[in-house]
Amino acid sequence: MQPGRGQLRRRDLQPKWLAGHAEFLLAGGLLDEAYAWSQRAEVAAGLGLEIRRAEARLATAQVLLARRDPASALAAAQDAIRLFTDRQADLSLGQAHLTAAGCLDALRETGPAREHIHLARVIAERTPSEWLRQQVVNAQRRQGAGQRRWAVVAGPDLTRAEHRVAVLVAEGLTNRAVAMRLYVTERTVEAHLTRVYRKLGVSSRATLAALLRDAGGAVRPGETQATW
Repeated sequence: MQPGRGQLRRRDLQPKWLAGHAEFLLAGGLLDEAYAWSQRAEVAAGLGLEIRRAEARLATAQVLLARRDPASALAAAQDAIRLFTDRQADLSLGQAHLTAAGCLDALRETGPAREHIHLARVIAERTPSEWLRQQVVNAQRRQGAGQRRWAVVAGPDLTRAEHRVAVLVAEGLTNRAVAMRLYVTERTVEAHLTRVYRKLGVSSRATLAALLRDAGGAVRPGETQATW
């Protein structure tokens, strides 16, 4: 006898319910019980829909992070991100990025963590979810990417030359365009941009632009190099 539509529906939703219960237990601080339920969710997801596997992996990631196993949690969060992507699950995808950011922060990987927060912010801006937007703000406050001044976040000041390159790159100019604007070689721009990335703990132009925007353009240029 073939299972009815209702039975198939319940079977499809079972991993979601199990993952939701794991998150409920996690919120109550019951970490061992939460982990057990997240594993049940993963087993129930099995070879089913990828969206259900993603929900189970996200629950596991959140529990493992709370259990102070950020390396294992990061692997689960990355699985969830991959499975959620392009499946019209923006809210969950944003959560997965924020979970990955939390894992990377715990591993002291500040730059990559900032990247995930930025991606979560982009998602939050296109969704009506106030909850997700608040989670992004909270993550920015914890990590210091959005609420502190660059002079505090970055540690060492940028030189005036590095500052000018950072601002122009954040405005969307290519390295070649920056070089033409500042009357220097493209190789010089690349060298300054490499130092900017290192000092500010970022690894992409998009994150640099987001960091400058969040800080209101505030970064204190130093006096240790040519000012152009």
